[in-house]
Amino acid sequence: MPELFPTRTRVTAMAIGQNAGTAITAVLPACIAVAVPPGTQHIPLIVGTITLAIGAIGALGAWTARETFRLPVSALGKRDAAPVGKQEYSWLRAELRKKKSASNVPV
Repeated sequence: MPELFPTRTRVTAMAIGQNAGTAITAVLPACIAVAVPPGTQHIPLIVGTITLAIGAIGALGAWTARETFRLPVSALGKRDAAPVGKQEYSWLRAELRKKKSASNVPV
């Protein structure tokens, strides 16, 4: 997910997403307690429906996210970014591996 944001705002965007997710997760047990008070009938059905809805929201987010495979770092976060061709990507990857192996840095 970090590569969906431009480099300049990446940490801020990830921090906002992380903190919003943490806040929602912290409030969820209270919401479940309100939705399913003691003595309620069909508790598994209600909790399962809530879980399904939350999962659907997450799936929708993943489905609508832009693909970043083979995008240059300079193009990340730009809507009109085009991926590098497969041959060029393979060549760039091989060159990077050569440089790393020459400097004894694990790949």
